[in-house]
Amino acid sequence: MNRLATDFLSQIKAGGLDRNGFDNRLEVVGTLEKRNLHAYKSGIEGPGHGTAPALSCPVAASKAHCAPALDVPSAIFFEAILFDDAVIMTIKVQLGGTQIVWLADMEDPEVWRAIEMWRDAKAVPIVLAVENGENWNYLTYMVPMCSAKLGIEELLPKIEGLRSSTLWNYMTSQVTRFYLRLQATTGIPGALLEHVIDCPLLTSTTSSYPREEHRKRARVVTPHPMLASVG
Repeated sequence: MNRLATDFLSQIKAGGLDRNGFDNRLEVVGTLEKRNLHAYKSGIEGPGHGTAPALSCPVAASKAHCAPALDVPSAIFFEAILFDDAVIMTIKVQLGGTQIVWLADMEDPEVWRAIEMWRDAKAVPIVLAVENGENWNYLTYMVPMCSAKLGIEELLPKIEGLRSSTLWNYMTSQVTRFYLRLQATTGIPGALLEHVIDCPLLTSTTSSYPREEHRKRARVVTPHPMLASVG
């Protein structure tokens, strides 16, 4: 068992498990954002600038050290986790020694539209919103995206219509989060993988998925500049 998985189990046993540094009772989710909401914070231009949506993820102040410098090597990988009655897409973005994993509905049309836009742009904008007291710091990264067909696309004909009522539970469960860390390996030669951050991807499609027990939780999303809030 690797260190990431061992540390995760230790947190569970100690009762100190968190979600990206936020209280475990909160629902911490990633979103697809219009990049122009955050671009001025980073000043980054180049490939991907325009209409391609950004993958966003909120990070608590206690995990700020997991957010790397803007000039680190980066890579993106699209994989899948298969359950008996559901399939989750994992969008893994590695930024230096940190890997951020967005868990998405494999059949979510909004996600596939974003993938097509990233292919056209040849890059994926990534926004990490790092908590800073009552404010947020926004870090925008541009990750190269290839135009080739993704391996997971071969699964689509086999899973058509397979949408479990418990999909959101799978996307947020401790078992899934442990599995991500157990299987985690660096995707960048020479880069030591030190941190894994994960969050379910909330879209207009998946917004109806969370069950009643999840809807009772306060939700943490990437706040828009000047509109930062938790809840």
